[in-house]
Amino acid sequence: MADAAPCPDATARARELSDVGVGPTEIARSLQAEGYLTVRGGPKTMQRVWQLLNSPLPTAFQTSCSQCGRPTSSAEGVCARPSCANEYARRVYERLPRKPYELRDKATRNEAVRRSRQAQKREPSVYAVWFPAPRVLKVGFTAHAQDSIFMAVARRRAGQRGWDAKDSSCIWRRPGDVRAEAWIQSTLAFRWRAAFDQKIHRLCEWFAVPDLAVPEIAAVLGGIYDRMPEDLTGRLA
Repeated sequence: MADAAPCPDATARARELSDVGVGPTEIARSLQAEGYLTVRGGPKTMQRVWQLLNSPLPTAFQTSCSQCGRPTSSAEGVCARPSCANEYARRVYERLPRKPYELRDKATRNEAVRRSRQAQKREPSVYAVWFPAPRVLKVGFTAHAQDSIFMAVARRRAGQRGWDAKDSSCIWRRPGDVRAEAWIQSTLAFRWRAAFDQKIHRLCEWFAVPDLAVPEIAAVLGGIYDRMPEDLTGRLA
């Protein structure tokens, strides 16, 4: 493979790997992984490595390793000895082209994440998810703006209990905190049975609803919500 004179950087790198006992095949793989291609763009081969090892190392390119002080011709200014290998890899990585999103500093990324999470939130609220096939109602609390977030959790938990989650939907939602959730759940505990056996706790967020239509279920929830006492600030949430 006679494509041109050996690149001084590749020659130095091959020499340094050879000095620490790396064989020609592994040297070829390392050069290829680190981006040392031939002038024609092909990968380094064992034949090419032997050519590099037998080529003179131009003294004009030699400098001192910034880590150990030994002579090196690496463009990174760091030799390939084991004690310097990590620094060499770090400098090679920094020289690689970056995608636009990778150029943003850590503070910018954190701010973008914070805004994204903030956009998912809104005023805390209580909700009810209806599962028509098993006739089960799930009453809970959320601080997320999108119904899909708590709906996904409710469907997954319903599936874990063997209930059919098909055609499930959020049929009721009002502003409220965890006290409002506890008020509604405790009141419903005297009206509807829990959807599964409660061995210790009497309260449950899953209820087996009798033969009622969705508007009637929503009316029951609305009536309980309207009778909820106000807190010390005069607000429900």
